[in-house]
Amino acid sequence: MKSLLRILALFLLLLFVKTSSAQSKVGFSTQSQCLTVYASPYYYDSCESISWSVSNTVIGKTSSLKYTFSTAGTYTLCMKVVNNCKKWDTTICQQIKVAACPCDTTKVVMKITKDTVTCGKYKFNVTPKNSSNSSIKYTYSWDFGNSATSTNADPTQTYTKDGSYKTCVTVKWTLNSTTNCTKTVCETITVKCSTQTKKCDWSKTKISITNKCNAFKFEAAPADSCISYYWTLDNTKYKGGVIDHKFSTKDSFGYCLIAYNSCLNCDTTICGVVYNDCLPKACNWSNYQLNTGYANVKDSCGKIVMEATAIKDTCIRIDFYWGNTLIENKRAWSTRVTKNGYYPFGFRYVNKCTGCDTTIWKYAVVECLSKPKCTWPANMGFKVVMTTCPKLKIGINEFDDSCFQITAVVNNTTIKPLANNSRYYEYTMAQNGKYSICLNFKNLCTGCDTTICTTWSTDCIKTTKCDWSKFGFSYGNKCKTYSFESTLPNDSCIVQKMKIVSGNTVIYYETGSNHTYTFKENGYYNVCFWAKNECLNCDTWICQTVYVNCKDTTPVNKCSLQGKDFGVGTSAKDSCVKIFEAPYFANGCVKYKWYIEGSSIIKTSRTVDYKFPAWGAYMVKLVMTDTCNKCDTAITKVVGVYCGKASTQGFESRLWQPQPNPAFDNITFNNSEALNVELINSLGQTILTKKIQAEEALYIGDIANGTYYIRLTGTAKNASYVLIKQ
Repeated sequence: MKSLLRILALFLLLLFVKTSSAQSKVGFSTQSQCLTVYASPYYYDSCESISWSVSNTVIGKTSSLKYTFSTAGTYTLCMKVVNNCKKWDTTICQQIKVAACPCDTTKVVMKITKDTVTCGKYKFNVTPKNSSNSSIKYTYSWDFGNSATSTNADPTQTYTKDGSYKTCVTVKWTLNSTTNCTKTVCETITVKCSTQTKKCDWSKTKISITNKCNAFKFEAAPADSCISYYWTLDNTKYKGGVIDHKFSTKDSFGYCLIAYNSCLNCDTTICGVVYNDCLPKACNWSNYQLNTGYANVKDSCGKIVMEATAIKDTCIRIDFYWGNTLIENKRAWSTRVTKNGYYPFGFRYVNKCTGCDTTIWKYAVVECLSKPKCTWPANMGFKVVMTTCPKLKIGINEFDDSCFQITAVVNNTTIKPLANNSRYYEYTMAQNGKYSICLNFKNLCTGCDTTICTTWSTDCIKTTKCDWSKFGFSYGNKCKTYSFESTLPNDSCIVQKMKIVSGNTVIYYETGSNHTYTFKENGYYNVCFWAKNECLNCDTWICQTVYVNCKDTTPVNKCSLQGKDFGVGTSAKDSCVKIFEAPYFANGCVKYKWYIEGSSIIKTSRTVDYKFPAWGAYMVKLVMTDTCNKCDTAITKVVGVYCGKASTQGFESRLWQPQPNPAFDNITFNNSEALNVELINSLGQTILTKKIQAEEALYIGDIANGTYYIRLTGTAKNASYVLIKQ
């Protein structure tokens, strides 16, 4: 009888394995249409993530793939499946063949010939061409990038102004009276015909930027005894080839470098944008009384309404998180769920004026839906012990947790385990008092979850006060160069910083007890030292007023343009209108020219009011010419335009904003149509031009880290953004 039962049990086990294997068949099917391939997995569930690759290059991370190859041929397409619930992964590959469409068999080629006599004159040639012995007739449509057009096969165009021009030709023809074909090719021409009056060659002038959590280093090259470097950064001016700087907020900041060659009496200005993503200290949100909440809609089981506290401050923007999904500018949100459970949601408060942000997380609890029958292991739970004050150790009891997801929360703050898949957590108490310790056990196999809580009280933390009676600082100087030294003795518990304030502007802020600083101008400065005892958790400031009075022997450049910059403001009546103001010169020698990228408008007044057409980032250039001293300089800035919360102008183009940003390797644009992409560096140079298809990722992993200007052009609209590459 026992043998018969064993045979029956083995038969049922084999049947279950076979059924499970049939239901979990791993693989994918493909279809092709010309150069476009469509692929879908046989089986897919919410626990799995899928990525597609060709020749070890990832081309998609969606469950279903649509990808267009550039040429016909045989390719190896691979699908990698990762099951995050059962912790396994596999990769399956198969060969696919793609064939060119009838139109793809004809290659369109543009040839450009530069006239050797007339500067700016070019002859264009395109193939294929019409011939008397062919039934196929071609038509041509030229766009020379300067508003001029042509329908000839071999046109000639003369450019009258210096600049870069994108020239495109569109060729159309009909195959077999049924198939209409269209192809467009483009080339960029750089025209430079104006007589050069500068003696200096600034082509080798470069800026390198390094950063380690708000510790920026800016370095100019080359090092030359004739060249002096002057920087304008964060409302602070520096001199020298290498400068260090820390920002006071989390934001984008413009910078400008002026390089002056005293031997040849000429200069140049290079400007760009850097992004500081590391705040020097935590933000203070205590004055805003932030709060969030939710409600289950009566008579509509499963519907949840979530809302955040309204803030009148116009600097504050409120975003909504539903799990890991971010929805910007949403103070209230509603959704419907189909299962009971705890649903995490959060509201993020962003101070656009200072760059600070904070997020309040909560769980929305739904219990009205039909509940599964839940059974829990007998030994499920946890224990709490204090190892050494003020550290708590939380240990989960031993039980079969293969189906469980466990989350530990202390005083509404989620904590991480000591190691991956570890049963132990460690928490450091900040002060004496009572602590709520909760562990949520969620059974992913059944959908059940429960939370077990306990409390822990302590009075072991000592509250010794700091003795700052010996805290002070001394200083000495040699002309405008001052040395400052703190009087506190060396102590591993104490961290010190020093700052120098001119008026309401911080011009120096560094960590350490000894500092050397060279003042740019005479005057009164407020010098402050800060010290914090991290062992006793207390800090203090001490300040003195320092009077700097020394004759400046630095040679002055005769050219009135050196070190100047233009200001950018926003109209109070229309947030799409920017106000640009160049520096004022009483001698009447300086002439102004403004160039706004993306438009043909050139203005020559000192101040300019300009209304931008849509949300985005624009390159603005000011050229100033000193007619008395025979010198000029150019300043270029990237200006962000945000047309207000209530406006819907440019809403569709904002859907193309690159994600993620900052980016590392691949970026996407959530685009439903093909886009032409241009990537421009901080010097205004185009380093990448590419056309991408709908939902296609753009790879930028091989470009240098830094700040870039990205321009996107679609069929009926365009958009532009500032992109941070890390």
